[in-house]
Amino acid sequence: AAVATDFKGYYQDTVFSNSGPMPPVVGQETTYTFHYSVASSLNNIENARVSILLPTGIRYTGKRSPESEKMVFNERSNELVWDIGTLEPGKNRELVFQVAAVPSPGSVDQEMTLVSKATFTGRDTFTGQELKLEKERKTSNLPEDPVVGSKGYKVQANGG
Repeated sequence: AAVATDFKGYYQDTVFSNSGPMPPVVGQETTYTFHYSVASSLNNIENARVSILLPTGIRYTGKRSPESEKMVFNERSNELVWDIGTLEPGKNRELVFQVAAVPSPGSVDQEMTLVSKATFTGRDTFTGQELKLEKERKTSNLPEDPVVGSKGYKVQANGG
């Protein structure tokens, strides 16, 4: 493909320090940091944007990096929209953002969905092709973070 996207989540993160119980506990807030990166291989991609949909009950904390990237949060739809603009060949762009999750009693012994989906759209200016790349949901099961792997990712009942 003309564009490659990558989407990873961490509890132990280098950009933002996260807090809260790990594994997550009912009624207590745990924060997670996500990294969405996108790279164009050959051509300019115009109108590049990423829509990141958060499920009900997941809160965007307002923390993002770098601040220079244009990103708006739509509270009504619980959606982060990263307006990349034009993605140039060989240039990597990354947006890092933090969410907070408070597990409900109904989610005990389950993994929690933190991001419903992330969709990249844009247009290859050379071929005229419209691009759409979707990333699957991200849950509290984050194999990319060894801390999550060692401590567990399933929601625990409050008070053990």
